[in-house]
Amino acid sequence: MKGEQINSKTLIVMGGPTASGKTDLAIKVAQNFNGEIINADSMQVYQDMDIGTNKGHVHPLRSIWNDSQIKPIKDKIEDREFVLKPYEINNSGVIGWLFNIVKPDYNFTVSEYQKLAYTIIDSIHQRGKVPVLVGGTGLYIDAVIKGYRIHSRPDLKLREKLNTLTVIELQEEIKKLDYNLEKLNNSDRNNPRRLIRLAEKLFADRNGKNKKNTNKVEKGFNVIFLYSDIEKEEIFSNIEKRAELKRSKSFLHKGIRLKIKLYNQLATSKFPNI
Repeated sequence: MKGEQINSKTLIVMGGPTASGKTDLAIKVAQNFNGEIINADSMQVYQDMDIGTNKGHVHPLRSIWNDSQIKPIKDKIEDREFVLKPYEINNSGVIGWLFNIVKPDYNFTVSEYQKLAYTIIDSIHQRGKVPVLVGGTGLYIDAVIKGYRIHSRPDLKLREKLNTLTVIELQEEIKKLDYNLEKLNNSDRNNPRRLIRLAEKLFADRNGKNKKNTNKVEKGFNVIFLYSDIEKEEIFSNIEKRAELKRSKSFLHKGIRLKIKLYNQLATSKFPNI
């Protein structure tokens, strides 16, 4: 970060391809600059999804850390209240936020992420620390650093049409709207729900429906980018290690427990007297 000025209103953003060691580097940056990590991975916001999302060791803060300044933060968006808990990342002593926010069956939006991220950034700054945004979801990072006012009410007719398209067809529609799909990580690029939300935003921008929302949110911080640049061979090796973990028994058992939990939630919601 030679030549860059770190101050009380700085946001450090970690970039880099999948399996490039972004989290490890973010931890080192946070340790050196009195920082706290903010998750920007669309899968790691979900509870009970630890192994397959490469969430790492994310644990609630130890009691010795639990001082008056580092408490869960409550934030309300429309009619839903979110409880944002602080975590310790990989036993490093570094605090992390925006992990395990919602249950796997909840449709968490980019708009909600943006609002919650701004809440956490403000809290970190108020405590005199530096927020470090890290994750592979380009939509999340763009929403935070570019500060777009995101249109939260969907065009239901457009959504119905988009829901009939395959992943490949959705990608083609997005390309027609002059969006570079390389901005998305591999997971989001093949996630129909994420593609539909992106297409909705692009269509709204093109048709002028987001005209009132094109004004940017007043963020109140400056952004410094860091990029994790390692050799392709090392990235491929890391990906293979992750794939091996996903094939392991621990991943299988975790998936079975999650599936049972979701079935139980569905049964309880549809048949409350059972």
